[in-house]
Amino acid sequence: MNKPCGDIPRVMLLSGTAPGTGNVGEIYLRDLCKRYPQGEICCFALIPGTMAVSPAAELDGLPIMIRKGRREHVYASLAAKTGRLIALLASEYLLRKHVRNMADEAVAFARKHDVGMIWAVLDSPIMIYLAQAVHSRLGLPMVSHVWDVPEHFSETFAVLPWQQKRLMASFAHVLRNSLRCGVISEAMAEEYRAEYGIDPVVIRYGVHPLATLQGSIREHAQEHFVIGFAGNLYASDAWDALLHGLQGINWHIDGRSVVIRVFGPHLLLNTHAPVHVEYMGWRTSEQTVEMLADVDICYLPYWFEPARRQEVRLAFPGKMSTYLGAGKPVLFHGPEYASVTAFMARFPAGVCCHSLDAAAIVDCLKQLACDEQFYRQAVDAAAEAVQEELSTEVFLTRFATMIGIEASHLIADADMVSMTSGESKSL
Repeated sequence: MNKPCGDIPRVMLLSGTAPGTGNVGEIYLRDLCKRYPQGEICCFALIPGTMAVSPAAELDGLPIMIRKGRREHVYASLAAKTGRLIALLASEYLLRKHVRNMADEAVAFARKHDVGMIWAVLDSPIMIYLAQAVHSRLGLPMVSHVWDVPEHFSETFAVLPWQQKRLMASFAHVLRNSLRCGVISEAMAEEYRAEYGIDPVVIRYGVHPLATLQGSIREHAQEHFVIGFAGNLYASDAWDALLHGLQGINWHIDGRSVVIRVFGPHLLLNTHAPVHVEYMGWRTSEQTVEMLADVDICYLPYWFEPARRQEVRLAFPGKMSTYLGAGKPVLFHGPEYASVTAFMARFPAGVCCHSLDAAAIVDCLKQLACDEQFYRQAVDAAAEAVQEELSTEVFLTRFATMIGIEASHLIADADMVSMTSGESKSL
């Protein structure tokens, strides 16, 4: 049984992502919100104007206010210098005005629901500014949650250098004024501890132990060697190098035909040579884990571009939880300085390839395809990684630590019910 809720804070989730079922961020927040005691959590979400909300049935009674954010990119520059200056000033003025207006609504929403703590997810520039404004206005305890490094926003949201300086100052202010901070990797925790004087909690998405298929080793005599890939493809340089490497061996390893099986909303292929790619389309996270049971390994590419170094070094891909949750060895294809490299050193659940060279990629694939003992050891390491770092239990325990409550206050599996009482609004 869960403990009474009298000594836990009533929390307002302040986020640029609404809890739901549409993408990784929505699912991450859904699986935390549905575990928080009913009536003790609400959500103010300021989502991108082009984003549609995919509600979760488990959160039917969650009080939620959804607002659409204005375009965070600067206006297109006009030809003349004066025109460019006017465009920049107008964009900055409208952004600040929008933050003030959204802060007014978020503060009113928090007071309406008698909130005692702010849980701020800093997933865009405007959410960093909004968290600072709302915290200043309410004067409530705040915990912050970081998934991506704010340096990444300079490209995603077209943040200019002088704007980036102000953004980083606001980011530092929010972190230093947070009771606790959730981060996505040990490297991020170490850096933010040194930079901002905080004690971060590493909170990665967790999979249910029942989804960990430790015995799911495909027979070595299978006709095909199947490589699974799930989610969005960002690191096109690594992906193109993989295809080039496989073309060089005519898509055959150890007498088996190689197939890449892709699960996700998009598939981008630019090739003038034959490929063996099966596109399965979008699937739920649960379906993806189940279907990955029928592949041999999973492929995890990451950016090699120097401009992405900070992000690669501190961030951590959510795909890892899905892959290891399916009990599959991983081919990590990215720079040596990536946070994933240290994770794989601790849990050798596959092979790291730190090169775009075709021969190096093929050598890594052969190690997984041809060395049966190594493969089985990688499967065992995958199960260990899930148990120690990527399980639902670890996910929830660390979330509770960030909020400042005992994990026993969260709703257990046996007591899980839909939030059917209270208001549920998308305003």
